[in-house]
Amino acid sequence: MIVYRLARLPYVRDLSGYGASLSPVSRWNSMGVPMLYTAQNRALAFAEVFVHLKLRDLPQDMMMVTLHIPNNQRVNEAVLDKDIREYHLKATQRLGDEFVMNPILFGLRVPSYVVPGEHNILINPKHKNLEKMLIKDVQPFTFDHRLKRS
Repeated sequence: MIVYRLARLPYVRDLSGYGASLSPVSRWNSMGVPMLYTAQNRALAFAEVFVHLKLRDLPQDMMMVTLHIPNNQRVNEAVLDKDIREYHLKATQRLGDEFVMNPILFGLRVPSYVVPGEHNILINPKHKNLEKMLIKDVQPFTFDHRLKRS
């Protein structure tokens, strides 16, 4: 499986999930719980990062990272009983925290809150086979100047 993540240059090779553990408002993990967020396509990786940025301060050092998850690594589908937008943040964080504590699961496919109908793949940075996930490509990513229009 190929997945994507948009990251600033210093963090391109950091697959620890540490950055997500620092945020109290991450969708799928509580503060202090590491999680690696990836997307099923480049556009979603962009959208998931873009919603957290200020237009006047778009980073100049962004990189689109292509990752390969080996087929023999288990990626489960999150089972939700209602639309993602109906869940309170604490409920999705609890679900993600439980995923990270499961040593069997490598990844979890979850619905995007930002782009309905699309999916992100959460990666368990504590999984024993994390090193089998390969960074296949890293390309500079520049924001289209038209995004800054008011």
